[in-house]
Amino acid sequence: MAGPSPSYQVPQQNPITGDTTFRDLAEDIVSVDGMTPEMFLFSCSPEYLVKGSVNSAKRVLGFGRSKVAFQSQMVNAFDFPRKFTVCLSSLNLCLTLH
Repeated sequence: MAGPSPSYQVPQQNPITGDTTFRDLAEDIVSVDGMTPEMFLFSCSPEYLVKGSVNSAKRVLGFGRSKVAFQSQMVNAFDFPRKFTVCLSSLNLCLTLH
């Protein structure tokens, strides 16, 4: 009989408030334009950790510099160039990270 899967926790911090916590690391499938789906690592933050952000914010996506940061996983999984663009249609704004 197999036991429970090991739990790995990752640190999370709100840079505005300085609040910090540790949360479980999980994985899920990401697929882009019909490319072979890949397993991505992620972690969900508690509601109190996103306080101080825009009131209408529903979700937050972290763009850190670690190997498990969203853009790093996109580069490694889908062989994208090492730059990332995000467009916020409600603000008519596009940002490109190199």
